[in-house]
Amino acid sequence: MSTKIGNSASPTAPRIVFHGIVSATVFAVGMAAAGVSGAAPALKDTAGANDEIVLSKLVYVSDSILFRVRLTEPTLLQVGCTHVTENKEKNKKLRDILDKFALHGEATNDAMVEPRYALYLTRKGGTHETRLLDRLYTGADSIHGLLNGNPISAAPGLLKEVVQWALDEELPQINDQCINSKSP
Repeated sequence: MSTKIGNSASPTAPRIVFHGIVSATVFAVGMAAAGVSGAAPALKDTAGANDEIVLSKLVYVSDSILFRVRLTEPTLLQVGCTHVTENKEKNKKLRDILDKFALHGEATNDAMVEPRYALYLTRKGGTHETRLLDRLYTGADSIHGLLNGNPISAAPGLLKEVVQWALDEELPQINDQCINSKSP
């Protein structure tokens, strides 16, 4: 039995593989020179002068609550604790919290498993924004989610601060089906 491997591909196949390896290496070196690590860039807030939040709705289920099946957005809306406000000062405080936690366009294969937190915002200019966020998993350095359907990640402190905002501002919980827990 021969250990020689026959190449049934064209004679240019090794050159194509080599070219692909060199291209990937050049790309990686270029990214490193530009100071870009594996993290995705922060998303820019493009709302401008109309970024004032006029209506906010927070829906969440505590990370500690377990379900037999994965939550979906409709299920979260059905069983989640729901806080809504149109109060200008309270929404300004929420905006300040959101400004502290940059969102990053997700560049890895990591993805949201199930939405545990939903934040629906209506801006002064009439735009609507939907942020669906997953729970924080042990050992993870970020949370994953969707911003208007696009994959994102954010620092884990965002979840705790947004839920604490709703509690500190004494926003009424309006969902009779809320599965309640004291902490996010």
